Amino acid sequence: MKVRKQIIFFVLLFISPLNYSYTKEISIDDILSRLENEDKKIESVRFSFHQEIQYTLTKEKQVTTGEVAFKKPDNLYLKQDKPVEQIFISDGKKIWIYTPQYGQLVVDSWKKWLKSGFVPSSIISFSSDWSELQKNYDFSYIGSEGNFYIILLKPNIKSKEMFNPEKWQLKLWIDSKDLVPYKVSLEGENVSIITKTRDYKINPELNKNMFEFKKPKGVETIEMP
Repeated sequence: MKVRKQIIFFVLLFISPLNYSYTKEISIDDILSRLENEDKKIESVRFSFHQEIQYTLTKEKQVTTGEVAFKKPDNLYLKQDKPVEQIFISDGKKIWIYTPQYGQLVVDSWKKWLKSGFVPSSIISFSSDWSELQKNYDFSYIGSEGNFYIILLKPNIKSKEMFNPEKWQLKLWIDSKDLVPYKVSLEGENVSIITKTRDYKINPELNKNMFEFKKPKGVETIEMP
């Protein structure tokens, strides 16, 4: 289940794009201030993603691809194409995880499901805003790479996350032209995860039915306690 949570963590991190006007001199305070303001204009997003997970000890590599749609306040749809087809749907209270290959449906509490993983769940909580995140995380602008701004994010000493903040590092690449998230990189003690987006659309028209899970006949349902 941890790999599934890693996927959710990174694709949800892309839900709040950094839409700020381009200036030659950029500070992290300016970025965060504009991020908070611009986020209020966003009702929905849709994009495809490609994720590579590299395990340091075993040298194992896993590639995951799929598409994501999110509509405020709490509606999430994530379709994973590989390595195994899966569909994730959440209304902010529950999450439904359907695996067609195994004819299996897992139903769990959204908050409990996120918190049970090693990833810093509070950063992707639907109820959190960027000003709230700044209480627990330190943001810094560390430079540019080609057409991308790079932002470093680390938990501070006030963070209540259940992991050692010294053992992971999260970086965001922001396109300086269209100003949407392009890449997220997590370097942990034993894992490296790189997620890239494409076809990122802000406020697209989304069919509300895609956020309603309709259980197919004959599917085994597992209700998590």
